[in-house]
Amino acid sequence: SADGKKIAFIEYPFVGDDRGCVVLLDLEDKSGNRKRILTEDYLTVQGLGWTGDQIYFAASLRGNGREIKAVNLGGETRTIYRGTG
Repeated sequence: SADGKKIAFIEYPFVGDDRGCVVLLDLEDKSGNRKRILTEDYLTVQGLGWTGDQIYFAASLRGNGREIKAVNLGGETRTIYRGTG
C-alpha cells in the first residue's frame, strides 16, 4: 500500500503452478491474524498492481484466457477487462 502498512501478494500454494489467490497482509493488525485472503482460488493468476483501495491482477477460473480484475480491501472483486478469445 502507499502508506506501507499493508502488503498485497499472490499466494501460489504449489511450486511451478500459477494457481492461487490474492492475499492481503496487514502489518498493523494486532489481533494475530494479519493475513487475509481477498479472492477465491483461480486456476491461473498473475501480475499485481495497487492503486488507492483497489488491487489489480489478471486471472481465470478456467482455461488460460485471463481477465483483468480488481479487488477492494473488503474482498469485493470485479472484472475490468475480458478479452474476446
